[in-house]
Amino acid sequence: MLLDGQRLAFDVPPLVVNDTQSTTILVPLRVIFEALGANIDWNQKTMTVTAIKGDNIIKLVVGDTSPTVNGLAVTISHPGIIVDGRTLVPLRFVSEAFGASVNWDNATFTVTIKS
Repeated sequence: MLLDGQRLAFDVPPLVVNDTQSTTILVPLRVIFEALGANIDWNQKTMTVTAIKGDNIIKLVVGDTSPTVNGLAVTISHPGIIVDGRTLVPLRFVSEAFGASVNWDNATFTVTIKS
């Protein structure tokens, strides 16, 4: 996985979730949000991640499929989950929440994120 040409390193690997309607790649939220320049806050009691970059605020509750982007609810394909102490969320959401684009290169099996 590349972000603006730089390889991202994950201490918990991405997870591929297949269901009857689609395939979703879940990735550690913190790695991508921080690489995009966001500040992250984790509330253990409410299981809520808040990410802030400039005037943009993203809030996601683990297990919920309706995070908010600047106060507006959006629907994601799969709820956030905890794996080995890391919050994993759908790749497209975590990338596009701050305006990045996501592309898949089938020839090299590489995800490319552009901020």
